[in-house]
Amino acid sequence: MNKAVPMPWRWALTALVALTIGVMTTVGIFAYRLSRTQEFQSVRQQRALISQCAEEGMKPIFEAIQRYRVRHDDYPKALDDLVPDFLQEKAIKKCPLDESGARFSYEYQPGTILLQCERHAVGNRKVSVSMDADGKVRRGGKDGK
Repeated sequence: MNKAVPMPWRWALTALVALTIGVMTTVGIFAYRLSRTQEFQSVRQQRALISQCAEEGMKPIFEAIQRYRVRHDDYPKALDDLVPDFLQEKAIKKCPLDESGARFSYEYQPGTILLQCERHAVGNRKVSVSMDADGKVRRGGKDGK
């Protein structure tokens, strides 16, 4: 009578699979708990506000800059150049989420524009939001920091 003897590699493979499942479950629980912390929720909320700033505040100005460029074959030197033909004065006053009333900053260099809002924070870090000549929104300003 031959009894089937389990091969040692099967035991090792079973133990490895069990260990992998245990580690993945632990990481999942940790990630879930972390995502429920107040700090993490605050970061998520701030990122949503940054997106809102870009969509509601910067995008209309960017579109007005592009219309100006089509008509004048150049970018405006200042945001005030857009008023009143391309944009209303109140549209360039400030970030829609900012209570201070400070304006967006605008920088023009030949062939390059940068529209920027520096009134956001993610966690404990101050973060600027910028829109470049291609209409791409970047967090952290010109160099993405």
